Amino acid sequence: MRRGVLIVLALSCLLCGKAQGDYDLQHVIEDIYVTAVEAGVTEDFEEMQETLRALSEQKININQATSDDLRQLYFLDEEQIDQILVYRDLHPLHSVYELQLIPGLKEWEYRFLALFVEAGKAEKTKLYVRDVFQNGKHEVVARVDARNIEGFTGDPVYASLKYRFQSMNKLAFGITAERDAGEPWWGKKTYGFDYYGGHFQLNDVWKFKTIVAGDYRVQYGLGLTVSGSMRFGKTSYISNLNFGRQGLRRYSGVNESQFFRGAGTTLRLGPVDASVWYSYKKVDANVKNGRFPSIIQTGYHRTDTEISHKRTVGQHVIGANVTYNYNNLRVGVTAQEMLLSDTLRPTRTFYNEKYFTGKRQAAVGAFAFWHYGRMELFGEVATAQNTHWGVGTLVGSKVQVVPDVELLVLGRYYSPWFDNMFAGGFGETSKNNDELGLFASVEVLRLKNWRFALYGDVFHFSGPKYGIRDSSVTGFELQGEAEWQALKELKTGLKVRWKRKGGAYLDRVQGRYLLEQTYGGWHLETALEGTLCGYGGKEKPTLGYAVRQDVAYHFDRVPIVLLTRLEWFDAQNWNNRIYSYEHDVLYAYSIPATYGQGGRWYLNARWKIGEHFGLYLKVAETVYTKRWKNESGRKSITQTDIHLLLRIVY
Repeated sequence: MRRGVLIVLALSCLLCGKAQGDYDLQHVIEDIYVTAVEAGVTEDFEEMQETLRALSEQKININQATSDDLRQLYFLDEEQIDQILVYRDLHPLHSVYELQLIPGLKEWEYRFLALFVEAGKAEKTKLYVRDVFQNGKHEVVARVDARNIEGFTGDPVYASLKYRFQSMNKLAFGITAERDAGEPWWGKKTYGFDYYGGHFQLNDVWKFKTIVAGDYRVQYGLGLTVSGSMRFGKTSYISNLNFGRQGLRRYSGVNESQFFRGAGTTLRLGPVDASVWYSYKKVDANVKNGRFPSIIQTGYHRTDTEISHKRTVGQHVIGANVTYNYNNLRVGVTAQEMLLSDTLRPTRTFYNEKYFTGKRQAAVGAFAFWHYGRMELFGEVATAQNTHWGVGTLVGSKVQVVPDVELLVLGRYYSPWFDNMFAGGFGETSKNNDELGLFASVEVLRLKNWRFALYGDVFHFSGPKYGIRDSSVTGFELQGEAEWQALKELKTGLKVRWKRKGGAYLDRVQGRYLLEQTYGGWHLETALEGTLCGYGGKEKPTLGYAVRQDVAYHFDRVPIVLLTRLEWFDAQNWNNRIYSYEHDVLYAYSIPATYGQGGRWYLNARWKIGEHFGLYLKVAETVYTKRWKNESGRKSITQTDIHLLLRIVY
């Protein structure tokens, strides 16, 4: 995940006027976003970009930084953080360019690190309240989208409004309001917007390491007890495996489920961090005959197609954590309990007989992280209350054999009765339940002009799973990737995936050709991607492809950037779909699945108006062939989206 978050960071901080740098990052951005979407990630990327952009605008003083400060940057591992701090203590930095002298930092890591740190004087002076507010930055972001205009039967307008204040990595607060497309502007339960949220975070005040109020997230350990971070799933990028920033942190996104609402704090008592938190909020529940087949927040599948109406239930959560830090070792214990205002009784099907049922659930877990030199060891064991108590275990090791070769081994066991509603650990399925597996990966980062990566995963379910009725299932997945880049302008890649899961078979070969050219203010990019899918010899392999041309122009005298794309695609089988990253308005992300037969174009415009205003526009349209429209049963031959965003900073 290090590289993935790094990409989002760089994308966020370069959108306003520094457009040439966008193209230096573009392909890595595509890699991580596409990898995340293909792995089924449903994370709130928008909130992640907002948080990381703030870090890029208010840089960390490397000469005063602590290990916790540097952990905010995600893409640095524990060994690199140690190397930076040791070097800094021996040789205080006078310029960020000196970062390239630090052992253990690759060239691309140094370039990105320089975006978020500065080499200021290490002066520990008393901080006054007026300093915090005088050095803070206010930001207002208003966004309006018209989504799928032709195919939307109701009101297609989506709207959001955000205000944020952040200062010196000490204080942050803000409010968020959102209205989904199709929702009424005013009604019995809707007052202008259909979602309102707010957040507050204060850091490093007396013994308090963190104080949060309003909307926030919690992450401790590897995500088996409580998880509030992005999970990328299986990928050949070893650096993508990251267990998130540990602790409490504010939440400013628009995902209406995956967060807590209340208050929490972390006390720093020497080497010990002690945290407590409480949350209460209403969560949506699908209701029929007075029962609750699913709570949307917790990932339960909607199993009953005859649900008559919706209602909400109250959810109380109280938790605590104690973490001990000593040199290269970090160990902790986490406990959390949830209480619902009504009993959860999932509608029973063949695959969810051992899912949690009831109105209260307790979970307890212990975790450890240890690193020495180029080796990292980590693990967590947790237990969660159900009809029977279940156990979940996740352990692993990551080793950097030489500077450009990394190895990872990760084992997991989730018992059939382990169904923690707040877990988000590594696994084959989205729920950490009834699974035994072993994952291994190797990545060769640089071998002349080549990059190689390979991962393999073996897993076993003792009972049926969603979509698989077998009493037990054993499967495996193997994926290899190779990239060749002899010239800066030319890049080719090949990805091969082989997967067996019960009676399901999927063999997938994906290739990519990319050519870039820059002439003054013009930037041209030509790409060809194709996929070949087989189904264990049962059916004839299917082919899908997409060819696209991107053109961008950067005006010299005015801070305006125009980007456009023309694309033709023919991927008529869903397994042949191709994900392509697209430029969007600030903080937004767009990775449409190229599926069917037709063409797509979009125009993206960015205009930085003075020091305080930024205007962003995107118009995109997909036009399907008449034959594909008739075969797929689509109501319209076109699909149009318009995004408009105004940013005010002062």
